[in-house]
Amino acid sequence: MSAQLKLASDIPKTRDASGDVNGTIGEHIFKTNTGKWSVHDDTVEVYLIDKHDDGSVEEEVFIQFSSDVEHNKELKLQTQRSPLAWVSFKAFNPPRVIQCIEATLFIETLSLSPFEVKGQLRGTTDEADHPVDISFHLKQ
Repeated sequence: MSAQLKLASDIPKTRDASGDVNGTIGEHIFKTNTGKWSVHDDTVEVYLIDKHDDGSVEEEVFIQFSSDVEHNKELKLQTQRSPLAWVSFKAFNPPRVIQCIEATLFIETLSLSPFEVKGQLRGTTDEADHPVDISFHLKQ
């Protein structure tokens, strides 16, 4: 049996989404109306992007979960497989990433065509002073 390699061109590019994202990362208010999304191999990836006034990215929350996720049910996040979530602090020099470890993901709405996702991400990260509590609703 030969292994099949995925070419980078086979992986769909992220697409823009807009909506309402509100919450906190630690004591920082996380509020935005922009995000990105993609679906590949039955896996949904959502990027919630909080920007400075000048347009540069301050924080980005990455959430990954199965496209057949059960709606209206709390999902415990995993550290190495879906569902999982990361927070990237892009404004720091050097930028850094923290993982949501003791956290839950709650998906209320998910539609792939047209894309729409509504849910919440809550819990702790591997940096105790940066718990995450974010509600999001994005549409294509």
